[in-house]
Amino acid sequence: MSAAAASTPAEIVANLRHEARFVDVATAMNDEVTVEYARMCTGAADCIEALTAERDALKAAAEWMPIASAPTDGTYILVPVGHGLCNVVSWFDGAWREMTNALRLRNTPRFWLPLPKPPVTP
Repeated sequence: MSAAAASTPAEIVANLRHEARFVDVATAMNDEVTVEYARMCTGAADCIEALTAERDALKAAAEWMPIASAPTDGTYILVPVGHGLCNVVSWFDGAWREMTNALRLRNTPRFWLPLPKPPVTP
């Protein structure tokens, strides 16, 4: 399969690793161009694998989870409260409470998301 025919990250990685397999032969032949090409293929494959893993983790984190799996240690989380709105809440004193005023939620939420990390300012 050629690199142009690959359509998934896994196929692209497989193609890059296949291309990089000649590094030992190229090294023995003192073919610096092929050695560098093989190193670049390996580096690209490593990068694609890392980015794919990060993408998969982000996708999993962006899926609403059942409230039974939410942390109850005071960690702030995001919960839907109706009409397309969400509140930041935490479990405190036996109830889900709003972050802004510590009032108990009227209804127990059914789903939750972890809060995203705040942006890094330069």
